[in-house]
Amino acid sequence: MSFASVNAAKASKDALRAHGETAEALEARLVGAYESAIRGVAAGHRDAARERLQVLLREPLLQQQQREDAGQDTFDGNGKGPAAAAAAAGRRRRFGRLRFLALRNLAPLLGDSWEGLEAACAAAQADPSDCELWGSIAALAARLGDLALSRHATERALALRPRAAPPAERLVLLLGAAGDWRGAVRALLLLGRADGAHPWW
Repeated sequence: MSFASVNAAKASKDALRAHGETAEALEARLVGAYESAIRGVAAGHRDAARERLQVLLREPLLQQQQREDAGQDTFDGNGKGPAAAAAAAGRRRRFGRLRFLALRNLAPLLGDSWEGLEAACAAAQADPSDCELWGSIAALAARLGDLALSRHATERALALRPRAAPPAERLVLLLGAAGDWRGAVRALLLLGRADGAHPWW
């Protein structure tokens, strides 16, 4: 067992003891906090929802999940056998998903800001398979003037969904803005394959 897994297990236990909760009660509380924030967004209470999501992301177990997503920590069930390891893996998946959803929903609540872009990028690090999220990152990065990140995010979106017209269109614009006319023509051909009825085609 590694020192990182021992430290992660201790942080997990400390977080539970701090609230006097079982793992199940803690998970239910965190999910409830997330759902409350999402209901707030639906009801038009964006500021309150943003604050709830930010508080949720400061929870010790979600902070631990952030370290795990970054490859800095792992929790293997504290060495108590296959059942403990399986339970820990299940919790890790659920907390990882909760952290991803909280970040993904927080980003638009932060508006066109570097903080919003950071939240979206952290969500993409937690789950790099979300094509729409990469598209949102590309659009926000372009609005903030980070064309290199916008291009990277656009290419990630296209890698996930090669026939998606919006990222292909954005790639044409980004390559044209960079003066890469050959790349822009290749992207335009990609756009034509994605949407033969596109007005640029």
